[in-house]
Amino acid sequence: MSYPAPLHAVWELTLRCNLRCRYCGSAAGRARDDELSTDESLRLCEAIRRLGVGRVTLMGGEPFLREDWAAIVAKLQQLGQPVDIISNGQLCDRATVRTLRQHDVYGLSLSLDGPEPVHDDLRARPGAFGRVARAVEHAQEAGLRVGIVTHVNRANLPFLDPMYELLASWAVDGWQLQLTSPLGYAAGTDCLVPESAILELHGWALAKQRVARLHLYFADDIGYFHPDEPILRSGQAEPSVWAGCPAGLHSFGIASNGGIRGCLSLPETFTEGNVRERPLREIWADPALFAYNRRPEPLQGGCTGCVYGKICRGGCRSFTYAASGRFGDMTHCWYRLTR
Repeated sequence: MSYPAPLHAVWELTLRCNLRCRYCGSAAGRARDDELSTDESLRLCEAIRRLGVGRVTLMGGEPFLREDWAAIVAKLQQLGQPVDIISNGQLCDRATVRTLRQHDVYGLSLSLDGPEPVHDDLRARPGAFGRVARAVEHAQEAGLRVGIVTHVNRANLPFLDPMYELLASWAVDGWQLQLTSPLGYAAGTDCLVPESAILELHGWALAKQRVARLHLYFADDIGYFHPDEPILRSGQAEPSVWAGCPAGLHSFGIASNGGIRGCLSLPETFTEGNVRERPLREIWADPALFAYNRRPEPLQGGCTGCVYGKICRGGCRSFTYAASGRFGDMTHCWYRLTR
């Protein structure tokens, strides 16, 4: 069986990070001992292009801590590969964003967890909020598209209203909400929002969409099958509904040491191969790999017998696995909570 070229790849340039966020799913901090060299990374850029990947998202750790990040971005641009970047915003000065603009980076997404005291507390760094605010200003001055990503958890759930007002005043291009998973530093914590809060979150988001001051939308781990899901999932741009986890079907992740996973939010035990040992094209094309999505097991728990089961396949794979240790049992599903 052949698989179409992936629409999206997420590349962790380094696991090194200059923050120690309380709920970091990657448990970032130190670089891996065996991270790809510059030459290996540039060859990987070529392999990505040969595979026909639609879009590449560069992230970390903190991607700008990698000294050769600009060379990697330049190589991707040279190859005609669309690319965007996710950053914690601590190093996004004017020179950095000018380089991004020079290399036609599609957009810059910045992580922001709440108003200043909330963000600085969750990021365990006084002044972290201020540096994100300046990063937004610098990026907009340079003509870059700027998005904000917020991982919703028990700590910042009460502050979504002031966050909305803040980001609307900043005139950012979009605000993506996703659930904090019990991964990495968040494992074993009470980070998960209550299941009942999912219903409130949907109602709140719909009310904000009617105001339409900000392009607000849900990521893959919030939903699913609300009557207004096309609005909630995509905001006002190209409405869509949830059609199942894309990991290993339409997307994949690249760890900083060359390991390939369907999604970087899955544990490293789900590594399907390494580009140092096997060509990227072969890993992607191998029908024996990415089994949890290409040959999924029957749905479990509260998802058993769901009328949308064949479409949804149990929601976000990484979230369900982190929350329950198994696939196909999405506890925080809107439809499941209301049927």
